[in-house]
Amino acid sequence: MSRSVKILLTGFIAAVLAACGNSPTTSTTNNTPIVIGCACALTGGYSAYDLGIIAAAKIEIANLNSHGGILGRQVQLVTADTKSDRAQGPQAALTVLGQGAKLVITQCDFDFGSPAALVALAHNVPAFSCASSPKFGVQDIGALAFSINFASNEEGAVAAEYPYKTLGYKSVYILTDTTIAYSKDLSTNFKQRWTALAGANSVLGDDTFQNGDPSIDAQITRIKSLSTKPDFIFLSSYLPGGVSAVRQIRAAGLNTPIVTGQAMDDRSWLNAVPNLSDFYAVDYASFYGDDSRPEINSFFATYQQQTGNPAPNAYPVMGYSMVQLFALAAEKAGTIDGAAVGKALESGTTFNLLAGPTVFSPDLHINDKRPMTIMTIKAGKPAFVTQYTPESVPAPIF
Repeated sequence: MSRSVKILLTGFIAAVLAACGNSPTTSTTNNTPIVIGCACALTGGYSAYDLGIIAAAKIEIANLNSHGGILGRQVQLVTADTKSDRAQGPQAALTVLGQGAKLVITQCDFDFGSPAALVALAHNVPAFSCASSPKFGVQDIGALAFSINFASNEEGAVAAEYPYKTLGYKSVYILTDTTIAYSKDLSTNFKQRWTALAGANSVLGDDTFQNGDPSIDAQITRIKSLSTKPDFIFLSSYLPGGVSAVRQIRAAGLNTPIVTGQAMDDRSWLNAVPNLSDFYAVDYASFYGDDSRPEINSFFATYQQQTGNPAPNAYPVMGYSMVQLFALAAEKAGTIDGAAVGKALESGTTFNLLAGPTVFSPDLHINDKRPMTIMTIKAGKPAFVTQYTPESVPAPIF
């Protein structure tokens, strides 16, 4: 989100608040539930990520309630649909705030989650997301905005180091989806770390496309026309455009290995590219029951049992962890007051979450030093490979 867009949104929020009068009121009696609000995509393209987050948040809320809740109070989840439209974010946030939300969980993306987060912060309510951009924090949104995700600078570093150091790849063709900040930032961080390892001449092409493009024939033609073929393609994208790109690459006879990020590791599209092989994704965890961490496998077994469906991707880990984090921070602060919760989060305390050890500082409201998971697909079958911690991470992009 640009500074100018932020200013416009801030003006919009001020106008809405003035029209509505006082902020939504909440009771402070101990028998009143603590409300967590999710201004998320219940419908539209982004629901592929957010619905699993909501389901996992409900699992952790039920767990908390069975153990006394937060600060002795039960916890309740309310939701409002952004319809995968960033313009709907402010109203969705106002809807959950109007129901007493003391935490607003936003869409799992900086561009789409920021509008709702700005409204939450205008009410002195923390906003959590699993946006991978470090900009989802104090620099671009405010002091009460925190992301539970792995930062894009770490994700890009892992996507570069693992192919270079473990797979032995020495050259790459970069294909970047420029539709949103996530895929652009991921590519920038990948390229910075990759060229530090392999040199600028190892990048044999640096191409772009848009998520809604029906065809990437021109980009594929440029790859096929190279006199020296790349060892792999780095594809920075997300659903559904990224799936279309993979399908077109393989349909064109290009069997070059593909490395990508977390937004492309999803159960839903495996049949769209039959017998896909030499495909690697950097992710939070394996959601297929074969992760190296027993707590991850146990969580996804519980998710399937309680929802009736296997997890579509690893994003439920983020939903569960956001509720965990709010509970731990509130207990540390001794209150659900937004400012106090924010100070507890920034205190340098390590919060042990399902997503991994999580530490925030006053200057960085996202984590860029947790181990990430490498997934692969061979003959159409996904599998956990390893956890990987990068040796060096580019500076965060704000």
